[in-house]
Amino acid sequence: MGISQMLQELASSTRQGRHLQANARILLSLVAVLSLSACGDIRTAADCLISGNQYFADKDYEHAAAEYRTALKREPKSSTALNNLGVVLNELGRYEEAAQILKQAVENDPKNQIARYALARALTHLKKYDEAIENASKAVELGPEELAAHRALAEACLAGEQLPAAIDEYRYIIKADPDDDQAHQALGEAFLKSGDKDAAIAELKRALELKSDNEGAKSSFEQALREKGDSAFALSQVDDLLKQKPEDANFRKMRESLAAN
Repeated sequence: MGISQMLQELASSTRQGRHLQANARILLSLVAVLSLSACGDIRTAADCLISGNQYFADKDYEHAAAEYRTALKREPKSSTALNNLGVVLNELGRYEEAAQILKQAVENDPKNQIARYALARALTHLKKYDEAIENASKAVELGPEELAAHRALAEACLAGEQLPAAIDEYRYIIKADPDDDQAHQALGEAFLKSGDKDAAIAELKRALELKSDNEGAKSSFEQALREKGDSAFALSQVDDLLKQKPEDANFRKMRESLAAN
């Protein structure tokens, strides 16, 4: 019963001349609720998690982190709260904090797949590539069907210059989700680093076909075309994109840039 309901019942019972014992019961309940409210937040860990998830969905990561921290105060070993806080700290770019939280989650439960691949992401940003690859590989072992685990492993391998492994992982992701423009972009960049310009151009071109305003793919595509050193081929590739999207300003600017050189 809420405070306002208690007050209404108290007033009603007084008007109707109810027994003093009933009034005393209502008053005691009211005092208990007011005392708890005065002590601070009385929500459960589950309440805080739900609130944090709502903030996360709205990309309000600071408030989401605060809610997950409150959930941890209620339940310090909650895997969900630890996982969610680690993920949101990654989104905020606070990778040292994320790694600390997620390592705690892994220590609590070595089979915590989400903690493993989220930790791998934090470690990749911290340039701790071997440790990132170890955790991401374990995440893949724990659930081979989880694309987020493969993505974490692919990112760690690409950043750590383990190009054959990165290429294999991005191919796996694309097989599962052929319309993932970011995976095509990353695979193209892995091919470019390995020296396979033709494969790089094909993947980066596909990324742009899927999402023409993918700035990372656009930059890498231009780089790959320039490194190939064939102006006519480069222009033909951009013309192919323009045939599909003739009004696309990104492709027009790219063609102008390549034609000028």
